[in-house]
Amino acid sequence: MASLVQPPVRWPDGWRWPRVHQRMLYIGVGSAVALVLGVLFRSLPVILVSALISFVCLALWYESREKYRTSQLVNAVTLTEALAAPPDSWVHFFRERRRSIGVLVLMFLIGAVFSFVGVLTWIIQPADSVVVVRTVGTAAGLLGVLFIATGWRGLVGRKRLGSFGERPLGFALGESALMLVTVTGVAYVPWTDILAVEATQADRDSKDDDHPGVMWLNLTVRRADGSSTPVMLAPMTSEVHPWVTYAAIAMAAANPEFRARLGTSRAQAELDAWHAYATGSRNASR
Repeated sequence: MASLVQPPVRWPDGWRWPRVHQRMLYIGVGSAVALVLGVLFRSLPVILVSALISFVCLALWYESREKYRTSQLVNAVTLTEALAAPPDSWVHFFRERRRSIGVLVLMFLIGAVFSFVGVLTWIIQPADSVVVVRTVGTAAGLLGVLFIATGWRGLVGRKRLGSFGERPLGFALGESALMLVTVTGVAYVPWTDILAVEATQADRDSKDDDHPGVMWLNLTVRRADGSSTPVMLAPMTSEVHPWVTYAAIAMAAANPEFRARLGTSRAQAELDAWHAYATGSRNASR
């Protein structure tokens, strides 16, 4: 069992501590009660609205309860199509979290609704403000396509993460590079090309702690021509605790000694110890 060792990088000020969305549970249960009442009183609008709200809230609550796991020390070839040798032989793999069926269905449902609205605005002939209506409709349709594409990406990821022999999704830390394993392929970012690592969060100024925005790790990466480009990672999509993710990437980008240990059982033991500390420290962020 890994000993409790605090990650060497403090919890980022730009992030809120992850928590279970209990409010989603309360709203979901309340909507379920409304659904029962709608059935008893035979009110179709109440049944449809309450069923949708209950489904959405309970799916989000269920996902927020997923427990974190530690990284895996694996051979890098297992994460590629093996068309070419990866830059590192052994890496620490931060597996992507499998999206729940409920959230994926929600993505497709919202996408279908927005897409339908978008198509409808081009079919109907409004008496006034045709340009405005169709502009709004086009925006809604594009948003619907985005939701459907996100749902499809999550569905593909769920299949691959649960199938033996298929390349899983996530990212990996090796001695020389950060490996990004996505649906479209594998990319490598050398540690020496990462100029900065910044932790940010959408809607960080909001006071609603029960609905925190998406956590981001913004990497500033040097291009071959000397210019820089941003690379964004979403730690909450990983099975590994965000604190461990941030500490590992920040350390690897700035500390050559830590990089030299990556890909070894010694580094894996460090990551396991950080995982044990982070998952057992509810109030360690302050």
